[in-house]
Amino acid sequence: LNDYDGFKAISIDLPVSERTLVTELSSKAEEVARQFRKQKPRWIPAYTLEQLKQFSRIPADNHEFDAPEAWQEYGLFYDADSGKYFMSQEHFEKTLEEIEE
Repeated sequence: LNDYDGFKAISIDLPVSERTLVTELSSKAEEVARQFRKQKPRWIPAYTLEQLKQFSRIPADNHEFDAPEAWQEYGLFYDADSGKYFMSQEHFEKTLEEIEE
């Protein structure tokens, strides 16, 4: 296993030659993918307003970016229940999926 940004990762090699057809490669890749199971998306970051302001070097007493709409203009998704910001609505929705481990 390799380390990728603090997470474990693997490399998968699929042997190909100049005669390998795209359909063959696709079939091999699907065969490998079927061996994996869906996992909770622990890699998805969620940020508080304070963290966003700190990362963006916005002083804590600057309230111009306190409203979620200010960050939504930059593509972030705000979850009012948790008070956290996600990189996208898709990321947020993935964190809600029921996945058995």
